[in-house]
Formats: sequence, C-alpha cells, structure tokens
Amino acid sequence: MLTQRQLTQAVTILSLTPMLGGLMLFVPVSSRAEAEALPPLPHTVQGQSGGNSYSNDCGYVGDAANYTFRLAQATSNLSASVTSPAIGADMTLTIKGPDGRTCLDDTNASLMPSYSGPWPAGEYQVWVGDWGDSQPFSLTFSN
Repeated sequence: MLTQRQLTQAVTILSLTPMLGGLMLFVPVSSRAEAEALPPLPHTVQGQSGGNSYSNDCGYVGDAANYTFRLAQATSNLSASVTSPAIGADMTLTIKGPDGRTCLDDTNASLMPSYSGPWPAGEYQVWVGDWGDSQPFSLTFSN
C-alpha cells in the first residue's frame, strides 16, 4: 500500500509526464537513503556519541548509524579515528561493513578508538558509542 506522500509524488509525476514528452514510471522512494561515496580524504564527520541502544561489547549506540558511506573499490589502508574535546570521554567505534561487524574500544592506551587497515569495497555503517556519558566527537577518515 502506498503512503499519502508516495501518492502525492505519483500524482505530481503523472501530471508532469505530458510536459516532459513521454511516459514515466513511478517508483516509491525508499525510506533509507542510499549510501554516498566516501569523500576525498581526509574527511571528518562530527556528531554526538551514544544513544538508547546498549550493545554488550560497544556500549551505548544510536538506533541509526552516525555515518554511512560506500567504497566503490577496496582500499589497502584506510584509517578511522575518533576524538572528542570532552575531558575523560570514553568512546567506542562500531564499523559494520561487507565483511562483518567490528567493535573497537580503547586503542593504543587511549580512551579514543581507531582502526587502520584494509577495507573491502561495499557499504559501511559507523556508530560512535560511549559507556553512558554522551559527548561531542569528531570521526576522521584518512589514509
């Protein structure tokens, strides 16, 4: 069944069809946006850590990923690292990609997680979590 919004979009498209000089097929819009390609590096995303969902190994995370992107081809060395201006912030990093899910917590004797290594081609979802104390973060991708 189509939603009211989808019906409105269909009527708009059908009413424009004669002006566009051809037949257009209506395809309902997905509720989830398609992942965009990872921008040129270095690339930084900012946000707020945590959420209402508790994962046993990676603390509190949001229901939706903090960042979603696509790699058109595999890369042998891509880094993702989290920083926060908050003193004592303890963040986690969850990366879900075509090769599975990885949870990272304290890295290199720091409370800020990071990952560096090969990334296969495909879509990625990334969550920046915490242990119950939501803080601002910067997530930086570099090579």
